[in-house]
Amino acid sequence: MGRFFPELAFGWLFCLSLLGWMAFAAVQDLRRGRIPKWLTVPALAAGFAVNMTRAGWVEGGLGGVGDGFLFSLAGFGTGFGLFLAMWVLGTCGGGDVKLFAALGSWVGAKWTVYVLAGTLGLVAVFAALRIGQLVFAGSGVNFTTHRVSDQRRRPALGARRALTTYSLPAALSTAGVLLIVFHRELGLLP
Repeated sequence: MGRFFPELAFGWLFCLSLLGWMAFAAVQDLRRGRIPKWLTVPALAAGFAVNMTRAGWVEGGLGGVGDGFLFSLAGFGTGFGLFLAMWVLGTCGGGDVKLFAALGSWVGAKWTVYVLAGTLGLVAVFAALRIGQLVFAGSGVNFTTHRVSDQRRRPALGARRALTTYSLPAALSTAGVLLIVFHRELGLLP
């Protein structure tokens, strides 16, 4: 595999920008129970712009810019498609779909799948911890503390309740994937 980042500073700026955005989205989701469009739409556009710049710089010329666009487009489609299927099944909200679509535009199709795998693993761990807390506490705490998603748009499917949010696990998974995949390019290992 060739270089992904044109230089070390660009790599760190890419990673820190993406992780900062993911952390802010997680805070918004945890505080308000939703991820606003004003956060996801600019992140989607930034993912395309950053990858077109990155690929144009690494590969040189308009061919590189086109490759960066296709890289982001494939990631967007992967993130959007996977989470749209989950939304249809009632396991996530519309903000989660937009979050992963924007995330995909930054990391491409392959790494979007890796981030999704890590996210689902963390969601399972968080859900197990929450269930364990309820079982051992025996306090009758409301099990569905997060949100009712998309009830107004699709009332025929009834109220959908999410056990946990995807944004925090996605942010943690993104950090892990970036550090594992780009550890050499970021100068973390010789």
